[in-house]
Amino acid sequence: MIVRAFNRREFLHAGLIGGVGFGYAALAPRLHATVAPATYSVRDFGATGDGRSVDTAAVNKAIDAAAAAGGGTVLFPAGQYLCYSIRLKSHVSLFLDHAATIIAADQPPAGQPGYDEFEPNQFGDLVYQDFGHSHWRNSLIWGEGLDDIAILGTGRIWGRGLLRNNIVSAGSCATNIAIDELAAGADPRVLQNNDLWSPITPTALYRDEAANNLGTIAAVNALGDLTVSGNISADPLYDGANKLQSGSPCRDTGIAAGAPAQDFEGDTRPKGPAFDIGHDEF
Repeated sequence: MIVRAFNRREFLHAGLIGGVGFGYAALAPRLHATVAPATYSVRDFGATGDGRSVDTAAVNKAIDAAAAAGGGTVLFPAGQYLCYSIRLKSHVSLFLDHAATIIAADQPPAGQPGYDEFEPNQFGDLVYQDFGHSHWRNSLIWGEGLDDIAILGTGRIWGRGLLRNNIVSAGSCATNIAIDELAAGADPRVLQNNDLWSPITPTALYRDEAANNLGTIAAVNALGDLTVSGNISADPLYDGANKLQSGSPCRDTGIAAGAPAQDFEGDTRPKGPAFDIGHDEF
């Protein structure tokens, strides 16, 4: 594509000399060409988009190729792309075409690669905000120190497999609902090792797409359309350093399914007879 690079005064001057046509010729040295950024389809790097195979490696290869070329657009054609951690790079955009969905994959079997490990937080954990807002790499999509990035298109991103090992306080939300399905099909695939708790009554620990409020953890754990296990509902009891107290009901409570193999300090889990719910083992 050819771009004219001259201002209004130059254009008028050229027109007075010999008409607009002459102006274009006179200003030819100021013309320059721009090249549209290349497009890299994740399908060309091995992604299947079938909703069953994990496409993380193919997606990250496409991003790496675009970044190595100086930038570009990584295209997700229509399909369902199961992924673990997608690592963004500067000058690279993700474009989700119509009917394309990036889906957070379920936790892999023990010993298999999954989401990236979370990084240490120099400011401490749970001092200013919750664990998920203090660590970035243990995520579906992340990047650090980047510029000139975008996520575009009419597709969607579904964090289906990410509701594990969290402490979710409904009292910190305006609706006093710990988990709220906003639409049919928006429910998580897996709900394991979570503490769904509220200091406020009445409340709902879980509200489904039909606006049914589940106020007890027994009702949540009885959901038939999810993989649900190891969830509790109790005050997690943080100590003065915002870590779980020795008497916290979140300690030695979770089950092995979906629990990370290491805590955020790199310690092997579990340390006790069962997995702690939350970010750390003691």
